[in-house]
Parts: sequence; C-alpha cells; structure tokens
Amino acid sequence: MGCFAVQFANPGWLAGGFALVVFVLGCLLWQRRLCADAKRWAGASRPISQARSIGFGGATLALLILALAGPRWGKVVDPGWLRGRDLVIVLDLSASMAADDPKIPQRGTVTRFQVAQVAVGEMLQRMEERGGHRVGLVAFASRAVVLCPLTADLAHVRQRVEQLSVEFPPDGTLFDSEQPTPSGTRIGAGIAAAVDLLDPQFRGYRDVLLLSDGDDPARDSEEQAGIAAARGADVPVHVVALGDAEAGATLRQRDGSPRLQDGKPVVSRMKPESLRAIAEQTGGEWLEIGIREPQLGQWFVQTLENRPSRTLAAEDLPQPRDQSPWFLGGAIMTAILAQWPHRTDPKPPIAAPA
Repeated sequence: MGCFAVQFANPGWLAGGFALVVFVLGCLLWQRRLCADAKRWAGASRPISQARSIGFGGATLALLILALAGPRWGKVVDPGWLRGRDLVIVLDLSASMAADDPKIPQRGTVTRFQVAQVAVGEMLQRMEERGGHRVGLVAFASRAVVLCPLTADLAHVRQRVEQLSVEFPPDGTLFDSEQPTPSGTRIGAGIAAAVDLLDPQFRGYRDVLLLSDGDDPARDSEEQAGIAAARGADVPVHVVALGDAEAGATLRQRDGSPRLQDGKPVVSRMKPESLRAIAEQTGGEWLEIGIREPQLGQWFVQTLENRPSRTLAAEDLPQPRDQSPWFLGGAIMTAILAQWPHRTDPKPPIAAPA
C-alpha cells in the first residue's frame, strides 16, 4: 500500500513506558539535588556528566521496552509450511440476532449478534497466536455473501467481523423487490456458501462454524439444502446456538420501539431443534450456548486443533520482518555508554599558608 505500518508482537510491553516516565522524573529530581549540593563535592563527576548518564540510562530502558514489545515492519518472504485446519465462519445477520435477551448475565443489553461477534474475535485471536490455520467468513440474512475467502491473515478476518452489524448488514445479504425471498434467515444458503469456499483438496481437514439463533419465520426446512451440501463434501458443521429458547426477547425497531405484528410485540426465541439437527446430521459439534457467553477460543484449541492437520506450502506468504534485534542492540550500546568513565573535576589548589 506504500505506507509505513508498525506492528507489535507483544504490545503489552509498551505499558512499560509508564515505568520509563517514573524513572526519568526520579532521575531529574536526583540530578537537581546533586546540582544543589555540587559545591560540597570534591573529585566527583561534573553535573553535566550525571545528566549524560541519566540520559543514556533512560534511552536504554526505552529501547529495551521497544525490543520486548517486538516491533515488526517491512516484508520478508518466509518459506515454510502451514499446518492446521481450514475453517469457514458463518454468521447470522438476520433481524432476530439484534434481540437483547434480558437474562444474559452481566452483559446489560448486549445483543445476540454482539455476543457472537466478541466470541468469534476471541477465537480468531487464539488461532492467530497458534498459527497454521486458514479462515474464511460468510454472512447471511435473506441471502448469503462471502466476506473473506480462505486466508491465513486472521487479523484481516477479525477486522471484518468487528465491522459487521445487524442494523447495517453488508450488501447482498438482504433481499430486494425484484427477487424477494420468503424469509430473512437463510441458514442453508449460508452453509452451502461456506462449503463452496473450502478447498476440496483438503478433504477431512475442513470445518464450518455456524453461529445463529435458528429463528427462521418461514419454517420451510430451507436448511436441508445446506446440510446436503455439507454431507456431500464431508464437512462437519459445528453449531453455536445463541439466545433464550424459553423466555425469548422482544425485537425492536432502530428507534428502540418494539416491533409489532398484528398489534402485538414480536418475540424471538432461539430454535434449538433445527440447529441441533444441522450439527447431528453433518457430524459437527453442538454448542447450546443459550444466554451464556461462548468461549470459542478454548473450544477450538481443545476440540478442532486436536484433529488431523493438513500441510500447506507457504512459500510466498509475506510476513512482517522482526526488527527487535536493532532495538536490543541499541539498548546494549546505550547501557555501555551510560557506564563509560567520565572526566572528573580537578581538586582545588591548596592555598599557601600565610
């Protein structure tokens, strides 16, 4: 893109900058005291030499913190192999996913989709840390659209997930007047699009993860087409069921008012029956989250990552170059300079006796 971008492998170390500020302020106060008492010193370093040591010491600490943070920029072709699994995430963006189930513990009015959004982001971060996996992204409402093809750039997929919303879904997910659909929840279309996205040469190393409440007003068994596509390709569909199956939640308009049908508020409930059938008939995992917060990162590590991994050549996969050795070298150099012997004041001449 022609722009200089810095990434940090361990950004938490940047918090050490606070320790640097405290160190420098303390050293400056110490220097001030030394200057005030300079007349009482005999043969000690000049105040300017003390300031020099303080400056090099602060620079050493700053460079060490940056080295530990792992700065990366530029590009280097890192030949190697990607060992892992291919996963396509399918997110439900239908209107019912904007419901805020009141029993979600300690989450206020967070919607079903926002719960899914946070869980997927946490899982992608865990997958990125472990490396080797490829992920694709599909979203659906009245239609299914591919938002990300299979890629090892999981940070990009996580960014796309963070940008999604039910209120303003991506182009192509809603029907138009020319080609209306009977429902705004086409789960089968989402599954079929995910299966088409997977690489057929890695049969047995592929998965689909569906996050939905299963609330399809049409009740036309449309999901059977997606189940057939998954079974034909030998792809398990793991299902995360979101929402309250009993009390449900009232759907609301964008202005916050209840959505009405025949003068009554529209209540959305999670439909576990259809979602469970998808998992069972495709050989996938069934995660009835309900109103609990899903821990998908832990689930992926304990379940999917333990399954056989495919090996994919990554000869042309560009990676940011690790620049931390430069900062570490600079820290060592400034530390040496901070300890370098300084010139001392000559002793005052002894006055001749009167």
